[in-house]
Amino acid sequence: ELMLANPFTVYNGAATQKRIINPYFNMILRGSTNTKYGNFGLLYGGIEWKNLTMFTFGSNVGYNRYTLFERNAWDPVGNIKNRYASYYYTGIINQDQRWGTQGFKGIMLNGWNMPFNTSVDLYYGKTQYLAGVVRQDTTMPSYNFGLKLSKALKNDSRISLNTFSSTATSDSINSLRDVKWQVYTTEFSFNLIKGLNLSGELGMGSYESPAYKQAWGEGIVADLNFEKSLTKIPFSLRYFQIGKYFTNNVASFTNNSIREVYDGYVQNPTAVILVPNAAGLMGPGGLANNQRGFGINTSFEVKKFKISLGNQFSSEMDTLENGTQLSFSHRINGLQWGRLPLWFPNPGQLGPNGRIGTFYRGAYEIVKIDDPALLNADSSAKFLRHFNGIDAQVKYKTKLFNKDLYINYLGSFQSAQKEFSPVTVFTPDAFIRAYYNELEAYYQLSRTLIVSTYVGYERILGNSSTEVDPVTMLPRNQVGKALGFGCDFAISSSTTVFFRHRWMSFEDKNFKAYHGPNPNDPGAVISRDAEAFKG
Repeated sequence: ELMLANPFTVYNGAATQKRIINPYFNMILRGSTNTKYGNFGLLYGGIEWKNLTMFTFGSNVGYNRYTLFERNAWDPVGNIKNRYASYYYTGIINQDQRWGTQGFKGIMLNGWNMPFNTSVDLYYGKTQYLAGVVRQDTTMPSYNFGLKLSKALKNDSRISLNTFSSTATSDSINSLRDVKWQVYTTEFSFNLIKGLNLSGELGMGSYESPAYKQAWGEGIVADLNFEKSLTKIPFSLRYFQIGKYFTNNVASFTNNSIREVYDGYVQNPTAVILVPNAAGLMGPGGLANNQRGFGINTSFEVKKFKISLGNQFSSEMDTLENGTQLSFSHRINGLQWGRLPLWFPNPGQLGPNGRIGTFYRGAYEIVKIDDPALLNADSSAKFLRHFNGIDAQVKYKTKLFNKDLYINYLGSFQSAQKEFSPVTVFTPDAFIRAYYNELEAYYQLSRTLIVSTYVGYERILGNSSTEVDPVTMLPRNQVGKALGFGCDFAISSSTTVFFRHRWMSFEDKNFKAYHGPNPNDPGAVISRDAEAFKG
């Protein structure tokens, strides 16, 4: 394959005017062979989207709870009805190849049908983060190495040994590879009895650099899955524990403890792709290091209603340097904020007070806990952070004038606080509460036309221990709204036009900068970005 790129001229704001998006050229070599020792494939060059295991190399997909209104231009097409019918009946849709994977460039060797029912995956090259610490010259030697050796067992069980590592030098003069992280795990799936499966991954990982002495931490995730045939209502129980030194920048968990592992890969120091800024609020399925927790998830049917529920709670294991900060997502309109203000990959802070940051497909805020009663003399935290998340999804299908109508509701309710709780805290005892509600409907008017609608409502509430407005002396009280309309029009069996339009608004009722100047305060100034949050 020979892949050529088109150069783009992009307007990037008054400060930078126009800039050229650099073209790139990729040569990709693919080949495979069958031998008496197994079948082997080789891929060299290009950018491939791959997945090894949860702790080594991959991306978290949670429990497939999401809405369908937003659509990627690169998603597979097919019959326009299949997307909504598939999600209703099976809970999944046909995603593009990057779903649940990570980008890799280099040499990839795969072997299957090998002796003793084994298979092998070997990776040598670079990931999106390459490796290392902040540095001026990003061309310094760095590489990733990954290996997965799997064996199929009886009763459709399996086990694998896995490793993934990153190695780099900290500067262009020192030839010593002194910046590295490494992960060693075993992944397993055992069918214990009919209808009962135990799966998960466990191992050890470490990080070291000139600023960090090497230390090791544990990584454990175990799922006990009960099928409908055994318990009438299927459900799964999860336990996870990830030490603060168990770190990786291309795995399915968030690294809260060592920010350095992400640095040095973007020109704008405020830019983030998947870089954590503080311990974040996450729903069921979200994982982070320096935390241990428990989750339960289930799905069942009540007549035409398909219901999926989840609850997860977790607690920090040690107090970190950023222990007085929390982060949360603006989920309802985050995609639009992430795309409109700046041109990826140069996101940054925006909005009134400059508190909202953007990344590739979303927006977030960082909350500071500044209650003196909760801080030590050096401003570090006296407490451990505890996190909760509840998800509720309801899908419904019916007929309206003999045409298919699909209705989906998705709610997510999250909190973070200084005390442990088995469920989301809905009172001001929580430092921050984030409630997201989304309702969408899809109506098939004809074989070639589907009409779609979307309503989103987001509520973010802080408490008195977090930062407050200097005028009102009140914490965050944010409301985000969205109203969407669109249609899918099939031109042919393989060509479809997807139209989406969205009205959106955002307001913080307690922070003065969101409302404009106070006529009684001549010194008050409204942010120049305030209009960006309208319509």
